Amino acid sequence: MKKLRILVVCFTVTLMVLSLNAWAADKFPSHPIKLVVGWNAGSSQDVPQRIAGEYAKEYLGVPIAVVNTPGASGMTGTREVVKNGTKDGYTLLSTADSTWYPIFCGLTDYDINEFVYVANLLKQTLVVAVRADAPWKDMKDLTKDAKQNPNKIRWAATVGNQSHFIPLNIEKLTGAKFRFVAIPGGDTQRQAAMLAGNVDVLLTYPTTVMDYITSKKFRLLGVTYPERLDVFPDVPTIKEQGIDVVYEFRVGLAAPAGTPADRVKIIADAYGKVSKNPEYLKKMSDQGFTVEFEGPEALTKRMESFTKILREYAKESGYTVKKKK
Repeated sequence: MKKLRILVVCFTVTLMVLSLNAWAADKFPSHPIKLVVGWNAGSSQDVPQRIAGEYAKEYLGVPIAVVNTPGASGMTGTREVVKNGTKDGYTLLSTADSTWYPIFCGLTDYDINEFVYVANLLKQTLVVAVRADAPWKDMKDLTKDAKQNPNKIRWAATVGNQSHFIPLNIEKLTGAKFRFVAIPGGDTQRQAAMLAGNVDVLLTYPTTVMDYITSKKFRLLGVTYPERLDVFPDVPTIKEQGIDVVYEFRVGLAAPAGTPADRVKIIADAYGKVSKNPEYLKKMSDQGFTVEFEGPEALTKRMESFTKILREYAKESGYTVKKKK
């Protein structure tokens, strides 16, 4: 009888352990989530993702582990997620509009269908900047000169990115013709090129160019938001200068295709709660970002329209979409 009781107890304990293990396996998340950022620490994607991740940890119960994988204008990190990312919700990719441009220019060996959209977190404007001693006072001056003297004005660009496509659109709308100078890397490299006098114009972010504006090394000609910025109230939007260009740079999250929808929702819901936190809103505002949260459904719908625009940009720029073999 005693042996039977022992067997029953052992059997019961075993069932409890198995049940706990099964519960732990089903619970999501149960360990840190890796977030791949395809840019250097301190970049326009890295900083806001780290801030958002700290707040998301409170709702997810696990840390968001940022892994910087810079290279090839963000493509190295994106490729890492496609090729080696787990499809269990524990691998995320920091995305921006610039994540998707290279795909439609045929510059990648991966396709947009290899991702699922998790959330949009933020948006930020871009600004057109020139050196303080440049002869152009506004976008009208710039485009007029570029129309009268085609290929003279050197515009810094990362080929197949918004720094390339947006001025292409400005050309289309105004008849201007710029000479695009390919600058490897990102925003910092393009700014350095203009400081050195190797280019004349660039598209950049208010936060990263602020010191150059304050020190009067650069001057701003226009803003891509539909309204002026509080921080630069005297700088008109590009649209109010008669050029119908409005652009909002966005930062969000994606995951490898095949990631379970219920896990995507758990992550998105956590970041949705973060987007309502007053302290978080203040921090992002201080960084020059506007919090604009979109969950998987809303983001997927917007991306359907956005990818159509990207196809047109790629076509107009002379690039063609790469056909997968």
